[in-house]
Amino acid sequence: MAASRSKSDRSLGSSQYGLFISYSRKDTVFVQKLVNRLQQEARRAWVDWQDIPSLARWREEIRQGILSADNFLFVISPDSVTSQECTHELDWAIAHNKRLVPVVHREAGAAKTPPSLRAVNWIFFRSTDNFERAVAELIQALDTNLEYVRIHTRILTRADEWQRHQRDPSFLLRGRALEEAEQSLLGADNPEPSLTPLQRTYMAASRSVETRQQRQQIRQQRIAIGVIFSVLLLVSGLGLYGEFRRRQSVVREIEALNAAATQLMLRQERFAALLSGLRSGKRAQAASWANQALRQEALSTLAQTLYWVNQQNHLAGHANWVRGLTFTPDGTQILSGDLDGEIRRWQLDGAPISAQSSPDGKQIRAIAYSPDGDRFASGGSDLRVRLWQPDGRLEKTLTGHSGVVTDLSFSSNGQLLASGSEDATVHLWRRDGTLLYVLDDHTETVTGVAFAAKAPLLASSSLDGTVRTWQPDGVPLQTWQAPDGIRFYGVAVSPDGSQVAAAADDNHIWVWRADGSDQTQFQGHRNRVNDVAFSPDGSLIASVSDDRTVRLWRSDGTLLQTWVGHRAAPFAVSFSPDGERVASAGDDSQILVWRSRNPYLKQLKGHDMAVNNLAYDGTGDRLVSGGEDGTLRVWPLDSPAAYPLSQVFAEPDTRINKVDFSSDAQWLLSASENLATGAGTVALRSLTTGQTQVIEQTQAWLSRITFSPDGQQFLTASGDGQIHRWSLAGDLLQSLDHGGLVYDASFNAASSWLASAGSDSIKVWSFDQSIPQAVLETDGDVYSFSVNRDGAIAFTQGARIGLWQQNDEPVQYLAGHTDEVYAVHFSPDGRLVSAGPDQTLRLWSDTGTLLATLGGTEDIIWEVKFSPDGRYVASSGNGPDVLVWDVSILDLDTLIDRSCEWLDGYLRYGSAARASDRALCNVKPAAAEAKVGRQGAM
Repeated sequence: MAASRSKSDRSLGSSQYGLFISYSRKDTVFVQKLVNRLQQEARRAWVDWQDIPSLARWREEIRQGILSADNFLFVISPDSVTSQECTHELDWAIAHNKRLVPVVHREAGAAKTPPSLRAVNWIFFRSTDNFERAVAELIQALDTNLEYVRIHTRILTRADEWQRHQRDPSFLLRGRALEEAEQSLLGADNPEPSLTPLQRTYMAASRSVETRQQRQQIRQQRIAIGVIFSVLLLVSGLGLYGEFRRRQSVVREIEALNAAATQLMLRQERFAALLSGLRSGKRAQAASWANQALRQEALSTLAQTLYWVNQQNHLAGHANWVRGLTFTPDGTQILSGDLDGEIRRWQLDGAPISAQSSPDGKQIRAIAYSPDGDRFASGGSDLRVRLWQPDGRLEKTLTGHSGVVTDLSFSSNGQLLASGSEDATVHLWRRDGTLLYVLDDHTETVTGVAFAAKAPLLASSSLDGTVRTWQPDGVPLQTWQAPDGIRFYGVAVSPDGSQVAAAADDNHIWVWRADGSDQTQFQGHRNRVNDVAFSPDGSLIASVSDDRTVRLWRSDGTLLQTWVGHRAAPFAVSFSPDGERVASAGDDSQILVWRSRNPYLKQLKGHDMAVNNLAYDGTGDRLVSGGEDGTLRVWPLDSPAAYPLSQVFAEPDTRINKVDFSSDAQWLLSASENLATGAGTVALRSLTTGQTQVIEQTQAWLSRITFSPDGQQFLTASGDGQIHRWSLAGDLLQSLDHGGLVYDASFNAASSWLASAGSDSIKVWSFDQSIPQAVLETDGDVYSFSVNRDGAIAFTQGARIGLWQQNDEPVQYLAGHTDEVYAVHFSPDGRLVSAGPDQTLRLWSDTGTLLATLGGTEDIIWEVKFSPDGRYVASSGNGPDVLVWDVSILDLDTLIDRSCEWLDGYLRYGSAARASDRALCNVKPAAAEAKVGRQGAM
């Protein structure tokens, strides 16, 4: 049959035929054509020329054919309506309540057509009719109420079989088959065709026998139940206890993994913390039975580790200390060399590509790649410089140094190669290996050489305490001499040649302007600095030190990141060509690969002191912050830079307490406090004209300034209880007296009313009245509140957050913080973020469920704000950084996916990766690492 089988088909069996065709022999040609066409539609027809076995009882086979077919098709013609055999077949079909489908092949006249056929709609297959259209009409008729008709046929054939076997009970329906038959046939409204008396008798007998058997089974089951009930109680009790113990074990494991991740974070071992957080998250994901608190704890732990991680991989394979390290010019591979004389090549994701040994097996101290990528150079303890083709074939060996080769660098066009040595010289080589110049101004080991990537400048550093710069033709330019006793261990030049940085053993990075002006020292390392590198755009400097840290600096000296991961001192550091990654290597024989920025947590660095307040513009592309250092900073959040610089507005001798952005991003509002007098000033700045207008000056503490959401007005509030509403032109529109200290004030989303909060109450004000239209008495200070789009107010109340709907409903309180809450803010979709002295951000659903707790900072958090699209949360506090958190990833499944993406290379290729950790992310281990060969890549 064309239709798929239903459950009834599987229980009751299937019909043998879709239709029985009754016809006159004179219509055989037409019937053959019709049968062939129906077969194309997967419709099986019973016809007497192909379905009667030889020597069979002819009339009985005809009868069985009618019984077993779902429909009885009568071909009307002058011959069939007068045929005695066709009449017998029609009578049998009517006797068994078969559905009649008359088709007209040749007109026979209504008077001659049997009444039973005249009562049914005819389908015309005359020579003048469209055959295909008639076939379609026929198929539609056959498919009408198809499931009922099929079951009707199957019950009819089984009832007939039961009747022919003297009503043997074994032929009755049982169980599911009986239920389906009763449901389909007895439960149908106005069924067509109707049931025959035999069918009704058959189904009644089936139900009677089934009921008796069910009663007998119930009696037997009652006896059995009494016997096994006690056994089941024991077994189920043991099973429940076992399940309880298993779940307890899972809970303890999740808690232990969370605690381990937290401890690793405290020790700055963030890569290991991410692995522990992922293990906890996967177990919580599988524990669907776990309570919300446990799942939230696992989610928060994993989120915190993912936000703060920078290490993405560590490449293990070297057996000795690594000294040479560089990225290939296309950024897809890393090249490293060690003191065993082994050079290894890696894919960026950590897959080992090749390993080769230097011809004499001597130490590799330096590696450099030519900018065009067609060769690389190595140097070391054999006093030679070797040039290699990218596939590892040795191209040329350069001799000339009388001491260990310590560093190498290609010029920007790849035509020159500089080498530094313990023989206190710098050699300049032509690309073909010709020695051009020997620069012998240093008096002790040359520790570093570096060409500028985009300028004709070479720098060198030495243990003699000097850093020197040279023209590419060897002409000396500048010499910087450190105080007595300070030695330099590495040097780097900014791509444009404007800055030179050197690593020193006084724990500092020394940075000079290449023209000889300005000298600064970057302070932060706690031990000797071994190497430095500029990022490709010159904005960042990376350094490595004997204190086992890798540090990332802005080129102006701002410390951006401190990365912990090496188990021994790192001696080499390198940026990838796109600046997105940093590689470091040293005495732990490993190469660590770091992301220069975490894509989920943006760290805005520029303030020198605490950041008191912040606000987004209407698009979310910019953020303004105000700090204790007396500056307003506007941050371009859409900048591609890893650590973007801010536009700075300085107000000397003040602290900036409050800031806000207008919704159209054209205006800045600030409230500053004079450090000497304590006087407060509200200033309105136009970002289009650059002009600043002083709106208000007061001796009272300015506690809040804010624009209305429509950008047409703003308000100011002060500690003396005064609230002022202003136009953008600076005109005073309304003055209100809160009646006590005011900590916060704000407009509603529609800019149609405002609210204020203070030491003991929240008050709601209309624009045309001086008395509040609603008041909520509180138990103490309300430091901050936020109004959602529906007018509900979330407010701080000690360590809790209150939710006031401004109706008869009682205030709902959210508990979770372990100290006072200083700030709350609603997202556009009704979520809530809160923060305070417990150094955490907490995110809540629109129903008040705690979603996540985010930490990792040691600073008190004073302010939090959702971005206009609700994807990010910005926070600031008593530290100098502004943090922007991507909170769109805060569901457990997403966090697990992002963590697995971060760890993919390590899990796939890392020799230290556990099989159980690979299973967390469904990662299969890669093939074994490359074998080490002699003089060539393997």
